[in-house]
Amino acid sequence: MAKIVDLTKKWGNNFVFDKFSIEFADRKVTAVLGKSGVGKTTLLNSIAGIVDYEGRAEGFGKISYVFQEHRLIPFMTVRENLSYALSGAVKDKTEVANLIDQVLALTKLTDYADKIADNLSGGEKQRVSLARAFAYPADTVLMDEPFNSLDVGLKKSIMDDFSALVAAYGRTCVFVTHSVDEALYLADEIVFLDKNKAISVGKLSEKRTFGYEEDGGLREKLYSLLFA
Repeated sequence: MAKIVDLTKKWGNNFVFDKFSIEFADRKVTAVLGKSGVGKTTLLNSIAGIVDYEGRAEGFGKISYVFQEHRLIPFMTVRENLSYALSGAVKDKTEVANLIDQVLALTKLTDYADKIADNLSGGEKQRVSLARAFAYPADTVLMDEPFNSLDVGLKKSIMDDFSALVAAYGRTCVFVTHSVDEALYLADEIVFLDKNKAISVGKLSEKRTFGYEEDGGLREKLYSLLFA
């Protein structure tokens, strides 16, 4: 079980978290929803060790991170970006090549392997970002609103790629989103973050059709929390 315990973090004189604790199920996808400014990105950055904080993070192991921005090396090809991310983590060149080929296939990027990153569309760059995060031998994948800038049709396609990656690699995944539809479609468990509290909204026994309405009242509950 991955968890963060007694997280205390403030910006200036304002506490974002004060002895806040939360657990994440191993090898499951947890969606974290909440209103703007409640600390969702700060939570991810604390888990990743990007910001200083008081408290402790346990059980996350090696971490990969899909940021809101693509953060690809623009002058490198797709394959070179993935290879660079693996450098230092995987030594065997044949294993690196096999890992890259596998993840490219899962994200529908095989034909883009030798394309310069700066010449990719926004959707293609996001696929590379996901491929990079899962190619790296991480135990936990953190994602900060990775589908936010995509139109509906493209979003569903890339979310399906994400689900394929989760099925193939079985990582613990924590992703922040403002979208109730994204959470209901992708998550095994949904948590609502509000004023230093983590409210467990519910667990989903199976993946759903995007926009599926018969959700046992979860959609209504999430909207009531978001717009309270």
